[in-house]
Amino acid sequence: MRQLVSALAIALVVPSISWAQPAAPASMPAQLVGTWRLVRFEDVENAAGAREAAGHTVHRFGEQPLGLFIYTRDGYVAIQIANPANPKCVFNVDERDHLDVPVCTPEQREALVSGYIAYWGTYTVDTAAGVVVHHVRSDLGIGYAGTDQPRPFRFEGDRLVIGDGKTWTRVLERVR
Repeated sequence: MRQLVSALAIALVVPSISWAQPAAPASMPAQLVGTWRLVRFEDVENAAGAREAAGHTVHRFGEQPLGLFIYTRDGYVAIQIANPANPKCVFNVDERDHLDVPVCTPEQREALVSGYIAYWGTYTVDTAAGVVVHHVRSDLGIGYAGTDQPRPFRFEGDRLVIGDGKTWTRVLERVR
């Protein structure tokens, strides 16, 4: 009986000791998991619109872009980016289901689509190279579906910085 009590005591004490130890630093893939809010979307382009380090900075989605990047533990990624200046369409009641449905002019629709990026798929991380690869399954008509999109990245505190830092940069903050 004493042996059983001793074994139970050890079984209860040993895990609590290991839990009290400081956690090891998270690996790069583990650090990536979570929801990230876009705070900066910058490209550096020449006059022709091509990426060039000596060009000028372009904020394609405005100075305060809207966006979320979501990396799941099981390897999925979903990205949504919008320009806060996108037009607002009027709402009309759809007689079929009595729901408000947005009605946009062709110009508004074009502005909405060109001012929005959305895609999803899976991702893998090359830790040695500091690159996350988005394996895109579907997108909102930007031509990424079926492609692999390598993204150099690094962490700066609670920020995730994606891009080469010369011609394109995306800065994200972890959502708490």
